[in-house]
Amino acid sequence: MTPRSLIQKTWKKAIPAVAAVAGGAAIAAAVPVQSAVGSYSPPLLLRVQLASQAAVTPKGHLVGVPVQVLCPGAKVGLVRVILVQRKFFGVTEGSGAEAVLCGKKPTAGVVWARERIGGKFSPGTAEAFAIVYACKPASPVCGTDQVSRRVHLSSS
Repeated sequence: MTPRSLIQKTWKKAIPAVAAVAGGAAIAAAVPVQSAVGSYSPPLLLRVQLASQAAVTPKGHLVGVPVQVLCPGAKVGLVRVILVQRKFFGVTEGSGAEAVLCGKKPTAGVVWARERIGGKFSPGTAEAFAIVYACKPASPVCGTDQVSRRVHLSSS
């Protein structure tokens, strides 16, 4: 087989693929995008904050983590807190979630994190992670915010 016939054979195979890609690009360019532009909604802006102090229950199975949530444009949000405490001999991890009522003003509340792994919590420091999730009513527009910080755990 000569190099020229090899090139001709390769082009014969490539022409349908090139035509398919070009045709797809032409159709994509011709489809109107007005419906997508007309239904644009601004994102839902949410904020969550963690307090620097949290309270450990006497048996150490629960920690009350104060949170503050701002979720204007939504009616209800969900706040989840994950707490990780490093100890000399290992790690204790726990989590909890609470529903919050949303409005134009910040909402304060307490999320109770229950120990899940590594035993009970004790007074000291821990790393806390919080995430809030909410959606506008009757709308597919949703938002989320997250924060992490070191918190001081004290006996309640």
